Amino acid sequence: TLYAGIKWKSYNDRNREVTKLNKLLQDYAKKNFIDYIDLNKKMSTKNILNANITVDGIHLNAEGYKMWAIEIEKILRKYNF
Repeated sequence: TLYAGIKWKSYNDRNREVTKLNKLLQDYAKKNFIDYIDLNKKMSTKNILNANITVDGIHLNAEGYKMWAIEIEKILRKYNF
C-alpha cells in the first residue's frame, strides 16, 4: 500500500496506518512464501509519497505507474513470464 503525499488531507495519520498495514502484509507474504514488492522504497521519501509521481497526493500519474510496472516486471522475469 502506497503512502499518501503532502497534498492529501491528513496524510500523516494515513501514512502511520499504511506503515502498520504494510508490515502485516510483508509478514504474511514472508510466512507464505509470496513475493512482496515494497513500492514505497522507490516512490516515497520519509514515509511520504513523492510529489512528482502523483496527481493529487494519492493517485499515481504516468511516471508513478511506470515505476510500478518496472517492479512488477522484475517479479515476472523471476518466474520466466
